[in-house]
Amino acid sequence: MTQKLCFCSLATIIALVLSACALPTDNERTITNTPLAPAIQLTVNANTSTPFNAVDQVINYTYLVKNAGAASYPGPVSVTDNKITTTCLGVNTVGNLDDNLDVNEEITCTGIYTITQADLDSGSVTNIATATVSGNSSAPVTTAVTLTQNRALTLSKAANPTTYNQVSQIITYTYVILNSGNVTLQGPFSIADDRVTANCTQPGDNLLSPNEEMSCTSSYSIVQDNLSTTSVTNNASASNGTITSNNATTTINKAGTVPSTTLVPGTNVEHRVENGEWLWQIARCYGANPRDVIDANPQLSNPSKIPPNITVTIPSVGSTGTIYGSPCIFIHTVASGDTWASIAQQYNADSNLIQEVNPGGLVPGNKIRVPVGPYNYP
Repeated sequence: MTQKLCFCSLATIIALVLSACALPTDNERTITNTPLAPAIQLTVNANTSTPFNAVDQVINYTYLVKNAGAASYPGPVSVTDNKITTTCLGVNTVGNLDDNLDVNEEITCTGIYTITQADLDSGSVTNIATATVSGNSSAPVTTAVTLTQNRALTLSKAANPTTYNQVSQIITYTYVILNSGNVTLQGPFSIADDRVTANCTQPGDNLLSPNEEMSCTSSYSIVQDNLSTTSVTNNASASNGTITSNNATTTINKAGTVPSTTLVPGTNVEHRVENGEWLWQIARCYGANPRDVIDANPQLSNPSKIPPNITVTIPSVGSTGTIYGSPCIFIHTVASGDTWASIAQQYNADSNLIQEVNPGGLVPGNKIRVPVGPYNYP
């Protein structure tokens, strides 16, 4: 048998050996670096047991700092929060009561945050906190607390005068738009009225903050058809394109007629409180007994001070006097030459009652309240 031998050059042999022993390239090898967890651990808790919906409410925070490492760290413990000043217990108050935060020992820190209008407008409070012990810091912890937003507009409306008796008589309507929610609202704001076109003066910044008001006006000219009826009624609402207010209804009566109403004497009525109204006046407005009205609303902690936008029960309307119905108060802009008597005549109101609720006197340009109903009331 004949054997064949294969001879390779020395260069070929060296190339084969290097190829077999070559290290993997960067594309061929994978190196995984697992970051070590910080020895200091931080847990943040915000007390949300009650809803947050108002400026100046306080959020209480608790920070739990733990040594999860393998060595002790000298105190003190501190927590840095981008929105809150925190206070931490001393390390000598926990564990073995020494001056170190030992392995698995925990320290509690606290802090409070006061809610601002900007927070309510954004809908949440977000903060970032980091714990530090002897130069060792935890991972940053982000905490978000959701705030309860209420977007609302309330519209009140008044007519001047409240009676008419001739064609072309001008009735001026005044509207007051109130931001009755807790969130700043973006304008522009407008009035939708089923009888007239209203003109509104927008806020300078085109915004309405909570409890901020703005005014609109319109005018209506009495026509012949109005003299054939006993009253003229129109309905209006306010809006910023997203939020729409309550419907505000205003009725002016033909001179010499009794105020018209669809309310049935002896029945109970639910009344939404408008700005400037008080419980006694609401009773007068519906011809009800004020004492009965107070008794029918035990939810009111102080019947002499009632906030707007709540609903109160009026029992047995018409049991004590004339049923006028809402609105219970008109807003009148004082004109030059106005007297208490002339204003009372315009609104079919009582001049003595008007004077009592407007102690500042009559100053042209000022707005005064004109309550409906008689002055002497049970």
